Amino acid sequence: MTKGTFYTKLRRQIKDTGKLSYTDSDLDSYIEEGIRFVLNSTHPNVLKNHIKQEHLEVKVGPESVTNDKDVDTYIMLSEEPFDIVSVKILGEAQRYATEVNISDLKKYENKYLHPTMDSPIWYQTHLSGMTEEVSKVISLRPPMGPPTTVEVLYLKQINFTSLGNNDEFEFEQTLVDALSYIVEGLIWKSDGRLNESGVAMEMGTQIVNMLNQKFLNTGVKSEAGVPLNRE
Repeated sequence: MTKGTFYTKLRRQIKDTGKLSYTDSDLDSYIEEGIRFVLNSTHPNVLKNHIKQEHLEVKVGPESVTNDKDVDTYIMLSEEPFDIVSVKILGEAQRYATEVNISDLKKYENKYLHPTMDSPIWYQTHLSGMTEEVSKVISLRPPMGPPTTVEVLYLKQINFTSLGNNDEFEFEQTLVDALSYIVEGLIWKSDGRLNESGVAMEMGTQIVNMLNQKFLNTGVKSEAGVPLNRE
């Protein structure tokens, strides 16, 4: 499906095939929000075509890479991630690193919580104004020098706005209908048409739930306009 084809599909749903109410640029912001909603709401196994696997060797320093004076061990992804699925330290004893929010990092200086090679942690320094290059960085504790290899699975960014109308919109095909319903719901919500918004959001989340049920015992809630974290 091309970007232009998705526009056409969406415009049929919102009854604006003549572009009288919304320009393509108007739709872009709703579509980008819809993409974030669907990616946040969908189990990674459903999104397998959007997940990239990389084996990366740990790097040491400099401080300017991570903006954290206490850390000198990191890996750098080849693409900007939308979300990290898993970080696994490879070797004779393979183990998964646990994600830690940077705001909680101080408590891991406590000797009882201090990360070890048996219980490593990872985090990203997502600070305001962060450049794309720094957002590719995953910091690791405890410090582990080369040669240490880390396997990372992550969701790739999908930048709809940057595509040309004839460019391929590489979105998971099983989720295209869900995305169009979610975007429709977001548009109706912005126009104050809450009944139509609720119906469209429900249709979209029902599709996501049906796909998620293969991997989860519970689905996602259908609160219009509220992206939900995957479990």
